Amino acid sequence: MPKTSRKSAGFSLVEVMIVILIIGTLLSIAVPQFSKSRSGARLQAIIGNLTFLETAKQQCIMEKGVPEGSYMGMNGEDCHRQTMLDQYTNGRWPGVNVEYDPIPGTYLMGPAGLSPTFQGRDKNWWIANGPSQSS
Repeated sequence: MPKTSRKSAGFSLVEVMIVILIIGTLLSIAVPQFSKSRSGARLQAIIGNLTFLETAKQQCIMEKGVPEGSYMGMNGEDCHRQTMLDQYTNGRWPGVNVEYDPIPGTYLMGPAGLSPTFQGRDKNWWIANGPSQSS
């Protein structure tokens, strides 16, 4: 009578547990890095949007002749409202259309001579402090 071998084609419990341990270790390293890179990308989007709005506002101010500290131009044109700035932003207004800007918040233009703000803070604050201090 021939001897039969009981060798199985599957993995042992120890081998499976070692693989799970390795995967868990790799995930514990990768998840914080993913979160950090996402936070950095959001910060760069905020800074980019503020720069974009500042440029559009400056174009409007120069074209309409808005004096420093004022909202209105010589002929009553307003350079801090979205409707007036649409021609300078090509209709791309941050914080309104999720397609362009998935970061919720309020962008305000302010009077001539002051930088636009996001959640009440200007671009220099965001560069210095980042999103961790925003609450």
